[in-house]
Amino acid sequence: MISLPMSEMVLLINDVISSDGEFRLYPRGTSMLPLIKQGKDSVVLVKPGLLSKNDIILYRRENGKYVLHRIVKIKGNDLLLCGDNQSDIEKGITVDMVIAKVKGIYLEDTYYEGDKANKKLYYFRLFLKRKIRPFFRKTKSVIKNPSKLWRKIKGEKR
Repeated sequence: MISLPMSEMVLLINDVISSDGEFRLYPRGTSMLPLIKQGKDSVVLVKPGLLSKNDIILYRRENGKYVLHRIVKIKGNDLLLCGDNQSDIEKGITVDMVIAKVKGIYLEDTYYEGDKANKKLYYFRLFLKRKIRPFFRKTKSVIKNPSKLWRKIKGEKR
């Protein structure tokens, strides 16, 4: 495994995928947890081609940082992206900023292609993050400060 700065790695990625090849990348960071774990898992990158919702893509932000995130929504030429381990949707990314698309994922030594890449875990985690976690945050604030809820019920102001 070669360790290069991402700016140099992208040149190699572009060379390989421009000739219809596949490039295996070992991502760094925690934004794609629990699906992709740094130091254990890797992704297979190919030409972006046709992009669709839930695809994982490698793109370059305007600040020059390279990021691997999932497409949450597509609005014309604009992409809404989010890491599996994040809740903030990133806007302002366009199709021309996309470098490559993830064709498959190696979870340690086991290869999963396309949508089979740990799909159940991803959707369960997404459900927890977007539906259950906000509920528990609100519940936690009520448990910590029940008088706040009582004031709200009675319509009192502080």
